[in-house]
Amino acid sequence: MPDDSLADSAAAAEAVALLRPDPRDPFRFAPVGFLKGGPVADAVPFLVSRARAAEFAADPAAAVVATWSPSGGWAVHDIGGTALAATLSDILSRDLTSPEARRDAFGRLVGHAEPAIARMAMIELASIPYAVLRTTDVRIDRAEVARMVADPLWTEWAPIAILLLGLSDDPADRAFIHRAARLAAENGRTTHLAAWITALLETEGEGALDWLSDTWLSDPSHPDEVLRQIGLALASHAGRTDATGAAIRAAAGRLAAARPPVAAALAGTMAERGDWSLAADAERWLAEGRITSPADSFLLTHYVLAAEAARTETQP
Repeated sequence: MPDDSLADSAAAAEAVALLRPDPRDPFRFAPVGFLKGGPVADAVPFLVSRARAAEFAADPAAAVVATWSPSGGWAVHDIGGTALAATLSDILSRDLTSPEARRDAFGRLVGHAEPAIARMAMIELASIPYAVLRTTDVRIDRAEVARMVADPLWTEWAPIAILLLGLSDDPADRAFIHRAARLAAENGRTTHLAAWITALLETEGEGALDWLSDTWLSDPSHPDEVLRQIGLALASHAGRTDATGAAIRAAAGRLAAARPPVAAALAGTMAERGDWSLAADAERWLAEGRITSPADSFLLTHYVLAAEAARTETQP
């Protein structure tokens, strides 16, 4: 799986082309059209593999999307039919600078029959803040979520599928999340634990929070990494304005105060909402050397400095 979606790569490129085998040399690519910029003087340096040749033979309308920039030259990306070209052209014409715009543009493409479009949509939605994502009406098939969770190629992006499943009103989907989240926590599987707990809090609200408080947050013997993942899930819901949001924020504060290594996972979210209640504790933890991870130390240091800046701004 790519680090950036196809839409990101296309937006950053100077030219976006559709490639097929060159009629004069079927082992090499040649542009058959441009979705952006072009033409490009540089020849495409890549060879057509046997697998690609078979895909082209099976679908005469199929083309590989490629991008070109002066600094990086040509890069090849995904393959698809006419739907991919049309979708990418539409995406390139949109203003996608806000998370809401990206939610609306890519949410409708989840589960698309064209695999390249479906992949692009999922990767794009994975970058949207949860507070925005939870306002979408996008739904995803439970069997597809199970497949993605089990597929090593989707390890980095399976959490977005879990979060989307958590927005479902289907009782069977909610029962699936109930079982999967509890099983992941009980087995100490932290790979997708934050996503499962986030989905559980979405579907069960304060009932899920009561379970977390009674089973996990009140027991100091649990591993820091498990509690860190639970803390990230709490942080995902910290911006909610309902009663459940208030209860979640209180639980997150208690967890951070009780487990300093977990506090770093919550520092960013607390800073975003101007909650500096842990600033003094964080400063003490840093001074006492209780934070051993350089990444955690950086996050908490940033939180302490932001708290100091906020206090300075409010002083007469």
